[in-house]
Amino acid sequence: MKTNSSYFKYFGIIILTLISILSAQERTISGSVKSQSDDSNLIGVNVVIPNTNIGTTTNTDGNFTLTMPPGSNTITFSYIGYEEKIVQLNGEGIINVVMAESPIEMIAVDVQGFANVSTQARRRVENIQNIPESVVALTSREIEGLGIENLPDFIEQVPNVSFNESQNLGTLAISVRGVTEVRNGEVPVAIVVDGVNQSIPNQVNQELFDIEHIEVVKGPQGALYGRNAVGGAINIITKKPTNNYQQYIKGGAGNGGLKKFIFSSSGPIVKDKALYRFAGSFKDREGLIKNSFTKKFVDPFKDVSSYGQLFLNLSNTMKLELTGHYSKTEGGATNYIIGDHPLLGAFGIPKEDGVDAMDANDFNGSPRGDEPGGTTRELNDYSLNFTWNMNFGTLTSTTGKSSVSSFYHGDLDFSPIRELLQQQKLETSTLNQNIMIRSFSDQKFRWIAGVFYQDVKRDLTTLGELSSAGIVAGLFGLPTTTLANEVLYPIVDAEESNNNNTVAAYGQVNMDIGTDMELSIGVRYDKDTKEQTNLKDNSVRKKTFSEIQPKVNISKSFSDDLFAYASYSKGYRSGGYNAPSIVNYPELYEAERTNNTEVGFKTSLMNDRFILNGSYYRIDFDQQQYYLVEIGGGGQIIINIGKTVHSGIDTDMKYRLSSNIDLFASFGMVNAEITEDGNSVPNAMKDSITHVGNVSPLHYDKSGLVAVQYNTDLGKTLNLSLRVEMEHRGKMYWHADNVDVQDPFNLMNLRLNLVNKGKMQYGVSAYIKNLQNTKYNTEYVAVEYSGALFGDLRYPNTPKTLGVDFFIRF
Repeated sequence: MKTNSSYFKYFGIIILTLISILSAQERTISGSVKSQSDDSNLIGVNVVIPNTNIGTTTNTDGNFTLTMPPGSNTITFSYIGYEEKIVQLNGEGIINVVMAESPIEMIAVDVQGFANVSTQARRRVENIQNIPESVVALTSREIEGLGIENLPDFIEQVPNVSFNESQNLGTLAISVRGVTEVRNGEVPVAIVVDGVNQSIPNQVNQELFDIEHIEVVKGPQGALYGRNAVGGAINIITKKPTNNYQQYIKGGAGNGGLKKFIFSSSGPIVKDKALYRFAGSFKDREGLIKNSFTKKFVDPFKDVSSYGQLFLNLSNTMKLELTGHYSKTEGGATNYIIGDHPLLGAFGIPKEDGVDAMDANDFNGSPRGDEPGGTTRELNDYSLNFTWNMNFGTLTSTTGKSSVSSFYHGDLDFSPIRELLQQQKLETSTLNQNIMIRSFSDQKFRWIAGVFYQDVKRDLTTLGELSSAGIVAGLFGLPTTTLANEVLYPIVDAEESNNNNTVAAYGQVNMDIGTDMELSIGVRYDKDTKEQTNLKDNSVRKKTFSEIQPKVNISKSFSDDLFAYASYSKGYRSGGYNAPSIVNYPELYEAERTNNTEVGFKTSLMNDRFILNGSYYRIDFDQQQYYLVEIGGGGQIIINIGKTVHSGIDTDMKYRLSSNIDLFASFGMVNAEITEDGNSVPNAMKDSITHVGNVSPLHYDKSGLVAVQYNTDLGKTLNLSLRVEMEHRGKMYWHADNVDVQDPFNLMNLRLNLVNKGKMQYGVSAYIKNLQNTKYNTEYVAVEYSGALFGDLRYPNTPKTLGVDFFIRF
């Protein structure tokens, strides 16, 4: 019989064994990484356990979480331009690291490459060269160095993506791989600012300032980015509050009477606990395009914007960010150029020499409407972001509330004779709620899951009027008057209220298969309910659209220098209703669905000095959406093409030729063909027109950029850089009938930066955009589609711009 002492002996052995087992278990380490020079958060720092393949990178707040295997007590931190840091752990669960900038300068025999460029394309910070997506990303230094101040500035750097503006401020046409913008509908990409989906097309084109990171992810991204990600996603991340006081001031001037001023201020309210950041922007330009009749500028621009963020560190695991943004923008509108037409003389409209509206490549003439156009737009955005780092992952709740108020007015006959006028008022409000849980990045099995809710209310009033002071009034049997006694007769008077409601659920898993392969599987389910009320007769139209969007992706690292991937995905863009006033086109446009395949590769050679990435894609559309302008109906119409097939390539290259010279090149191609007609022609033309075999409209078939950048140090702290860019845009087919085609053209840009990189940073930049003053159309509307009285319409591009900027950071 065993004695009590024997029991105690065995019990003691068991306890010691359990203690040793527990002490050898994995443990989770978290913390932050900051720059020693300015206390700013460092994004994309490599955090690695030596002699293992276990590691992660810091997120946009400079934070990281890492699971330590048994027996590991050392972590290394490395980041381009900074000295490597090695940290020995002594039982800590939270560590805060400060990294010093490396004093080593580049020399010809050991030239630093383009390593450690990070991306958040998959909702977690990763190296851009190691993810199976086609991504173009810019850091805050690149954004500042390139002078990017709005979305068009950024999109110029991205192949197979275009951005055209027309009609009035806030009206735009984004195209990604031929997936095009639809006015008053859904944008073709998810545009996300600090985690908040920008659902309203009119709020997309706004001034960008105080930006930390911006990127374009091509191909359907519904599983992670939500609504409208049928063509991809544009992810914008603003700079975050800092734990020390920082100020930034920028001013500038340019042609067209341009004046601008930008500032930001950041620092602690309570050290480590409550931080603030505030920024503002002012831009005023008299104009660059003159009306040949009124002799006044038609494209003035004035914008006042402000942005603020409050960061609260509630605990070691919980954070709260409250953000607010306001802007008011004023500018021109309806600056269309009307071409010569036989009816012009009959209505007393004088002919303008050299203008031929039947040729989409004749860029002579200028706007000459008698009614000065104008736009006023106000944006309000607020968001609340809550982050909770738990033992198994991170929970993020993002709540966003935004509103857009826009009004424009202007000419409708676009001639110097008093005939037709137009105006439109838009009021939109949006509520977004996104809740996402994601695992830590250093695990072999990584996952993300979430739910999404959005409610959009949109009220639109459109008014087209006939002046009693014009000749046309008499043709309609209306009494004519002088301009002083003018009476305006409504010819289009539409008023609608739209309520769009979306609920969605999504998830994605990434699994390491061995040491060099990854399998990614994602899915999203969207349910969109569209309801439209005609406020003139209170009639209601309502329809629900829904879709499951899967995505499968497999990737393999063949070596440290070569990475390849292949993917399949489904894309979806909700349908909806055209304006109640529309007559010649269907009232309902169908949801757009796509089947997408893509294969790609990424290479990083010569110690990351040479980077070449490429991909081939194919998009099979069902009911592809595109828009038309119907002057006769006083609105913009969204219609469907039955089936189209798009295929093409994306490539981008970076080459550090020497310590002083960088070469950049990118190229994109879209081969698009209509394979089945839909409702893409007016009802009156359906019996006589087929579009099968034609090119799908409203995108450039080719696009590219070639740039050379020279950098040199002038002393210990002064740096000079000169960049020369040549941007190429290919053919543009304006309509599905392919009758009106704009020829390819090139744009040249120059930029010179002189920057002092001492303790107090300051610098000056000089730039010229569109050096050769190349002319092209940003929109072209044939009379067969528009219903205009007199002829085809075109919208001119912005002429050559030049200016000088100054900045100081302290």
